[in-house]
Amino acid sequence: AVLSAVAFHFRLDVAQHVVQAFPGEEQALRALVWANRLQRFGGASGTQGTCCYAADWKKLSTLFCDGDVGVIPDAIPLLGHCTAYVRGRAEFPIRQFERGGYSGNLTQRNDGIYLIKEVSKDGGGKGDAASCKTIKKCSKAKSSDPHCRELRQTLQQC
Repeated sequence: AVLSAVAFHFRLDVAQHVVQAFPGEEQALRALVWANRLQRFGGASGTQGTCCYAADWKKLSTLFCDGDVGVIPDAIPLLGHCTAYVRGRAEFPIRQFERGGYSGNLTQRNDGIYLIKEVSKDGGGKGDAASCKTIKKCSKAKSSDPHCRELRQTLQQC
């Protein structure tokens, strides 16, 4: 039971190390998918105060291809910091966050989930060209590519 509690508490850190050690195929966008899934895994039974990525290729392209944030190095810790920030705040509505070296703007869905609209990394960072290539490919393909459609459906689970 203690080991399970420790594993749950450090799930984001563990997942980040696994993704960096074994990123998988670049087309799978493993870090992005895992980030969204981990936000809904365990913890609170509801969705209040949870941050997720929108299942929108253009928005994902803006987040991960146009700035200093990359999918593999940042997708999991970014959502973890956003969720921790939102759950630690009392004001409503929360429009922005700043935690763990990330800052950005948020929007809230009707179900209480916060979506990250814009983000920057303090001190800069480097993107993730391979993941960005997949995001841009899916952005152009819209729903005609079955792989992109499947990825989008997986991301919508958050």
